[in-house]
Amino acid sequence: MSKTKRVGAAWKRQFDGKTFLSVVITNPTGPDFQYTIWPVTDKRSDKSPDYDVTMKADERPNYSAPKPAAAPDDFPSDGTPNDDIPF
Repeated sequence: MSKTKRVGAAWKRQFDGKTFLSVVITNPTGPDFQYTIWPVTDKRSDKSPDYDVTMKADERPNYSAPKPAAAPDDFPSDGTPNDDIPF
């Protein structure tokens, strides 16, 4: 028998007369992931999914973009002062 590890939980809920699952997936490196799973009511074919998985549109992972490195000078310096530059 294979061993399993719990990575989250789901709760059966109702909203506006519709039953759905509210799911929380544990994220060990940051905030947990929260999803809802809704049954598809307008399946168009046998290949259409049975459920839609959604998350809030404004949820974003906590990510800070790396700061760009300082741009190198176009004119390398030889270490002498440039006091004689006329501009």
